[in-house]
Amino acid sequence: MNPKHCIPLLEDLKQNRSVIFTKFGDGEHLACTQSQGRNVDNDSYHSELGQRTRDAFVYFTTRPYTYLGKWHHDPVFNYFETLVPLTVSIPWVNYHWLIPEHAPDCFERHDIVQLIDFIQKTPALKIVVTNARSIDKMCKFLCAKERVVVANNSWSYQFEQILQELLSKIPVDEPSIINISAGLASKALIAEASKVRPLASFLDWGSSLDILTRYENSRGWRFTFSDAYQLFKPVWNLDP
Repeated sequence: MNPKHCIPLLEDLKQNRSVIFTKFGDGEHLACTQSQGRNVDNDSYHSELGQRTRDAFVYFTTRPYTYLGKWHHDPVFNYFETLVPLTVSIPWVNYHWLIPEHAPDCFERHDIVQLIDFIQKTPALKIVVTNARSIDKMCKFLCAKERVVVANNSWSYQFEQILQELLSKIPVDEPSIINISAGLASKALIAEASKVRPLASFLDWGSSLDILTRYENSRGWRFTFSDAYQLFKPVWNLDP
């Protein structure tokens, strides 16, 4: 199996397993090691966010059917690996599991298309957690019936409020898929919500869908909207 492809995640979802995919990159590294400053999305670093992020990482390494996107710079993943004993097997996968990395790759990542097709068609409840700029189109693209809207940045200061709102929408006794694109505090939100809603699956899309839902190349990807559209055309349900 090509490690960059998310087929294992898709197969778990098809088997009604409660999966988690989230990512630990340079932003999460700084969130854990800095008590002030901001990231590229103007998300504030603070000590509580750092502790929540560290706790989330440790929790994820104890949970089955969990996949953690591994940033490609040694200082980042080396730091996270120090948070758990050497005997712990960290479920690292490609950081870009849910997004093509460059233009040629954009025409090869049919695994992502298959994943979105499954999400669109599954009868399981879909929920989207993101900001007001993306919420409408992300909900439509993923056929989500429920939503939680967060601030564009630094909603970690309202963490408990957002957590309780999300929990109020997740079914207790049936599977659901929570799709999150909400910045640094997403890791802690996924961790805390999954502890009390164990049947739910959580997918951390990050900025992966920005180019489709906002027509915005928010991370300097080496592909265009036209490239992405060609890949996602089989599942495209948004306005041109």
